[in-house]
Order: sequence, then structure tokens, then C-alpha cells
Amino acid sequence: MIENETLDQKSILFLKDTQPNWKELAKDCVAFATRRGGTIILGIEDADRSPPADQRIDQGIPSQIKEAIGNRTNYVAFAGCEIKTAENGGEYIELAVHPTKNGLASTTDGRYYYRDGNRSMPVRSEDIPYLLEEKGNFTWETQMSCQVPRGQAEPDKENRLLQDIRNAPDDRVSPFVKQKTDTELLDYFLLSADGFLTNLGILMIGRRMDRARLHYPPRIQFIRYNEREEKIKKYVWDDELSLNPLELLDTVYHFPEWDEGIEIVDGMFRSIVPNFDRAVIRELVANALAHHCYTMNGDIFILLYPDRLVIKSPGALPLGVTPQNILHKSVSRNTYLATIFRALKIMEKEGSGYPNIYSLLVSQGKRPPKIVSQNDETEVTIYANMVDPSIARFMAKVNQEFQFKLREIITLGLIAQHNGLSALEISKLLDLQDQDQSAKDWLGNLPSSKLVLSKGNRRGKIYFINPEYLNKLHYKGKTTLRTIESHRLKELIYIDINKYPGCKIGEIIQRIGEEIPRHQILTQLNILLSEGKITKTGQLKGTRYTVVS
Repeated sequence: MIENETLDQKSILFLKDTQPNWKELAKDCVAFATRRGGTIILGIEDADRSPPADQRIDQGIPSQIKEAIGNRTNYVAFAGCEIKTAENGGEYIELAVHPTKNGLASTTDGRYYYRDGNRSMPVRSEDIPYLLEEKGNFTWETQMSCQVPRGQAEPDKENRLLQDIRNAPDDRVSPFVKQKTDTELLDYFLLSADGFLTNLGILMIGRRMDRARLHYPPRIQFIRYNEREEKIKKYVWDDELSLNPLELLDTVYHFPEWDEGIEIVDGMFRSIVPNFDRAVIRELVANALAHHCYTMNGDIFILLYPDRLVIKSPGALPLGVTPQNILHKSVSRNTYLATIFRALKIMEKEGSGYPNIYSLLVSQGKRPPKIVSQNDETEVTIYANMVDPSIARFMAKVNQEFQFKLREIITLGLIAQHNGLSALEISKLLDLQDQDQSAKDWLGNLPSSKLVLSKGNRRGKIYFINPEYLNKLHYKGKTTLRTIESHRLKELIYIDINKYPGCKIGEIIQRIGEEIPRHQILTQLNILLSEGKITKTGQLKGTRYTVVS
């Protein structure tokens, strides 16, 4: 088993200890209760899938666990704490924790935790308001405060949604679920319960007058600016509250403003690369709607400038997700709305939204999105201009010839844009924790395909596009010193110092090429010092280099 946001495993040694670490277990229970609930398995090692075949659990342990956790936590409820028997005959304990719908779960000493991947993380005091906001959104979807009978749903919206669900691929909605009656299907997707529409149901299939009774139904505003950033056009979608999120998304997708683009010439062929790809806009707006804070007042804004597109959405990023780790983290603010979006293929599987966006942008030779998250707003910016049009042609031909994974396409695009990257630089750009191994994972099959070559060792290793492949494609990229051989770099530094005696390393970098990593230049300076060809005076930032006469 793999530990994640809803699963944790603990060794049998935890139960055999004369003084079990109940505080640690209480922390995990609070973390699960804070988010979406989860299961704790006691008696199976982290690396194993089942307990030892001869393992037996004392019948009194489950009661002991519930009592110990109950005495150390607030607002933590169990769905069950039972001894289970694995297929091999070994026993283990399965502790299921309910999500807390009212209040915040905590330990009795006043500590809060949340689940972040496979870890239970402490909540900082300044993050508690965000946690309360998420908790309110979590309960909002299933509340029935408007008391709208299921029979008062808008027939056209209901029939269209049910038909789309039944026509969804089997890997999104199982045939068993598709065979349910209309009422059962609405209940299954939590659009209704006990004969009434939930808030989610009103949002998706409710009548206009009922949708108006929701606190903050979604509305999208489009504003266009000229070169002087003066407002020249404004359009509001769903000012009359007549559209559900699916219809809103479809209307935005077909908006004619996205038809503008630039022409790319490739021999006798010409193609149009849109300033802002509809697929990227669709993914960003779908994310904005799926993660929209429906308990907070505020519209979604799409701001179109000549050189960029900005999408603003009310509410900060979910707790645990940052602009730096958004490629790797995924937390649903509106779990059940996101489930419907995934069933209808509006969103891919959880955690692949921003990788798709990154992949589309770098494949078009454009910069990755810029993400800013503040207290009450999240802002995503994508850019119209290409870093280099030839990169778009290069990536298009690569995609035709190779079948790379999303992360490999992203890494390849970044290497092409930067004319080579070290493993450390790849890790920084993608916010990878284990720099060396993670960079190798994201490079994937690129080195073995010979499309990406490397030069240097350890920290000095640079990954760059194979020049032979670029020549075959008639790729005309910019000349760069980033992949210069070590002996040539050393000679270049020596010539520069000889011409400008008493210079600092920063001055050397400015003259010979800012694209060359600083640590490579420092390595060659140390070699020149050890060979006695140059001397240095001063320390740290004041160090100056001079050629030995």
C-alpha cells in the first residue's frame, strides 16, 4: 500500500510498545479529520502490502485505541476501529476517521494538523482562517438549507447532465453507476438527498430563481485592455444567473476573442499559434470553477491584455498548495463538483490540471504560467509572446516523432527555452524536493532517446538538446555558451582576466556570458588558482582576480 492523503500505515511495533506514542496517532487522526477523513492501518509495515501471516491482534486493542484517541482529541469521530484479517491470514487493525463537518478537529493541547500527501503537518495560526474557509466550502456542497424539492430541478439541465454522465467513458463512470435510475444517480453524485436538492444540485440543475438564493453563485467577468492598459471592452457571463458551471465553461471556451494568434512558417507550411490556447483557457477556467470558494463573495475575472491573460478567482490556494508546488500537489476545495467535472472529462484525474497547462504552454514555446496566491485571491497569468518561435516548431516535430510523458515534455520545453539546464536548475524551476533523483524522474526517457545529452559531472552536469537532432530539423535556435567545454571556458576566463585585471566574478560573468552557471565559472577560477595562473585578493564578494605576470 502507498500512503497518501487518505491512508496511513503504522508498524505492529507501535502496538507492542509498553508506552505507545498515542500523541503521534492522535495527530494523524486530527489531520485526517481536518481534511476529507481517512484510514489508518496498524500492523502493516510501510513497505508491505499485508501483515505477517502469523500476526494476531489482542481483541481489547480497538477499544484501547478509541479511548486513548478520544482522551487526546476534540471533534474526531471514528467510522470504525476493527480487527481485520488479510488474505494471508494475518491480522491488522483498520481505523477509519470521519471528516469533521462542524468545527475544527484538534488535539486536547490545542494543536491543529492537516494531511499533506503522506504526512500530517501542523497548521500555523495564520492559516487557521484558510482552514475554516475550506471547511465551510466542504459542508456547503451537501447542505440543503434552501429546501428545494428534487422535483423542482430545471428539466433541461437535469436531463442534459444525466445524459452526459451516462455517455461518459467507462473509466470515468462505471457501467454499474450508469444503470442507476435518475433519482439514484442524482443521489450518487450528491446533487440531491432525502428528496431535496443540495447546494451542489441547485448550482448544477436548479432553476434560476433557486440559484439566486445560493450565497455566491459563480459569475465570470471578461475585461479587455489596450496597450496603455485602458479598459476597452467588458462582458459579463451569467449576470442573470441562468447558467450552471458546465454551461459557463462552454460559453467561455467558444468566446471569439481567443481566435487571435500569430503565424508560424515551417518551409512551405504555415500554421497559426493562438495567443491564448483555448485548451489552456478551458483548463484554467475549469480549475477556477472547481476550486471557486462558493462561501466567499467575488466574481471570477478574465483580464485580457495585449501581451498576457490574467485569471483572478476569489480565495487563496487550498492549504498545503503553493505557487511553487502546484505541479505536484492537488487538493480539491469542492470535492463533489470536481468529481462531476472529472466524470465528464472536463478535468483530468486529480493532480494533472497544471501539468497539462505547463505542457501545452512549453510546447508552444511559451513561458510557464505565473501564479500568485494572496489572502483572498488567486491570480494566474499566461503570456501571449513566445520565448522563441523556433522552439514551437521544434516541440511540434518532437511531439510527432516521440511519445513522451507530460513531465518529459515539460522538462524538454524548459531545456529548450533556457538553452540547457543543470539538474539543480531543473529542480528549482519545478520545485523538486530530492534534487538529483527527482530531476532524473522528470527527465525520464529524454537521455535514453538521445534527444537530450548531458555534459559535466555532479553539480556541473548540464542537460541540453542534441545538436544533431536540431540540425536534422533545421532548427535555428540562438547560439549560447551554456554548454561550452570546460577547457574552453577556462581559457575564456583567463583571457578576460588578462584583459581586465582586478575584476570580480560578477564582472567576468557579465562579459563572457550570463547564461553560464556561476558555479561552473567558480570551478574554473579555482582550477586557474591551483595552476598558479591567476591570483586573488580580498574575500567573499570583495574577491578580485588578476593574471600572474
